[in-house]
Amino acid sequence: MSRTPLNRLFLAGVSSLLLFLQVVGLWYVFHWASTHAAVITPADIMFTLSAAIVPALLLAVCVGVLIAGMSPPPATQADEHQGAALANRLSYYEDLVRLMTQHQPGRMSLVDAEGRFHFVSAETAKILQRDANDLVGRDVEKVFGPREGLKLKMQMDQVRMTGKPLEQIEHGRGQQSGLFIRTQLIPITVAGQLSGGVMIYQDDVTSLMVAQERRERMFRQLMDTLVAVVDRRDPYAAGHSARVGQIARAIAEEMDLSENDVETVEIAGTLMNFGKVLVPRAILTKTSPLAPDELRQVRESIMTSADILALIGFELPVVPTLRQVLERFDGTGQPEGRRGDDIMQTARVVAVANAFVAIVSPRAHRPGVSVKQAVDALNQEAGKGFDGRVVIALANYVENRRDKPEWLALTA
Repeated sequence: MSRTPLNRLFLAGVSSLLLFLQVVGLWYVFHWASTHAAVITPADIMFTLSAAIVPALLLAVCVGVLIAGMSPPPATQADEHQGAALANRLSYYEDLVRLMTQHQPGRMSLVDAEGRFHFVSAETAKILQRDANDLVGRDVEKVFGPREGLKLKMQMDQVRMTGKPLEQIEHGRGQQSGLFIRTQLIPITVAGQLSGGVMIYQDDVTSLMVAQERRERMFRQLMDTLVAVVDRRDPYAAGHSARVGQIARAIAEEMDLSENDVETVEIAGTLMNFGKVLVPRAILTKTSPLAPDELRQVRESIMTSADILALIGFELPVVPTLRQVLERFDGTGQPEGRRGDDIMQTARVVAVANAFVAIVSPRAHRPGVSVKQAVDALNQEAGKGFDGRVVIALANYVENRRDKPEWLALTA
């Protein structure tokens, strides 16, 4: 990076916004972290930029005027007085920016391409029980020790190689025992002495994690309550919803889907039958085969589930998944006649899981069948009603995995 009075390096990524300013040879760091689902809006960026750059620009102007005042012709007494005033103002802004940087609640540091500290905040030095100035120029791996240092080095190598930020949340150790510590590593890609370096930011997110765990616990309790309501109306299908959720999750994991997709199919599978609360109980408990209209009401209850659950406001695409569960892979399904990969992958997974559980489970009007018979039936529909890849994943799970739920082992 060229040596100008004002250099800036802007890093936005993960769940934080950081701005590095180099003013008169000194680096200053400004940090903004979102407390709302780790989302940084354009307004947040503009606020941070205005709050950080304006003082820095003032510093740059002051430095320029100061340098101009030092040039020929020889300074008069008035010039010297003006220069002293500018120097005092420059010192004031330097102290102000340094105060803002050093007293950030999180722990910030800049590491160069050689793995040496280039900048260390006061909070980082405090955790390491070292003087901040003493840490500058020292090898990060040696400072953090063999265990943490090697791990951090490997993470920095990954960030440099991929050019992408890395974030993880772990349980703290030592002084931070009992806390959840978020570590963010962001690559520095600008030219200059920090090219190839990494910015490290750590902060305590214990309160956020505790609140998240509380929300998840309450949500699980809500799910259990909704499922219990359905089970009481249809005792012959008791446990069906929970089993669909289990199988859908197992299929998604077998297919190596993302964690968000795994969570989505489990929730959608577990809650897909909630709409049955509006289906007459006489239909749900009927011991003879269902009439076409009765069968239609049962199937369309999935859309009712989506309509009701839309009021909850899921962060994951649970409702869109439920709205596409009745679609068929060959395009002959409902409600939009979607075909193939135009159907959400999560919906394709839940559709297979629901069909499998329905086939192996006894109902008021028919007995259940074996796992093998159920898989054979689904294979016959592969490429027509269901995605063949999902059916293969299901077959591999039920036939080869040992960690199957007890109810599934009993139906084999």
